[in-house]
Amino acid sequence: MKKLLVAFAALLVIQSLLSPAGAEASGCAVPSSPPAVAAPVKIVITPQQAQEAAIKRVPGAVLKDVSYCELDKKTGIYSIGIYYRTKTYEAEVNAETGMVMRFDRPS
Repeated sequence: MKKLLVAFAALLVIQSLLSPAGAEASGCAVPSSPPAVAAPVKIVITPQQAQEAAIKRVPGAVLKDVSYCELDKKTGIYSIGIYYRTKTYEAEVNAETGMVMRFDRPS
């Protein structure tokens, strides 16, 4: 019986902490609105446009030299691999602006 009484008292304490009125009384802030959600990523640039932006960094390379092009929809970044004259180049292109954000040349 004593264990049941303790469990019931603990349940009441937890319930009072979880309810908005109990949270305010305990000094916890109660959000008045849901947390802000990040704006969705805008995809403006096509994969071909992203590839063209990346191959401009490799003199002589053409679209057929692109070995892969993947879009990360969460970040809005195209990851592009270029294989040209036995060397592999990697680029990241912003899907909204078409700007090359990162470009790695082989050493």
